[in-house]
Amino acid sequence: MYQLLTLAIPTRNRSHFLGELLESIVCQLNNRVEIFISDNQSTDSTQATIFNYISRYGDKFIRCFRQSTNI
Repeated sequence: MYQLLTLAIPTRNRSHFLGELLESIVCQLNNRVEIFISDNQSTDSTQATIFNYISRYGDKFIRCFRQSTNI
């Protein structure tokens, strides 16, 4: 089955806000909705926040890409 909707979230050093955003979104996920997070080389706990949600909800619904440099 294909994804009907992808929510793309660009972020950099916004761990607290990202956690709030994901908390408000994940309760609405189903098998046709995914979240794609693009991390622009965050230096705070953004990666830990992302992986916390991936471990809780699985990489089927939440995917992440981390830029190799700050673009």
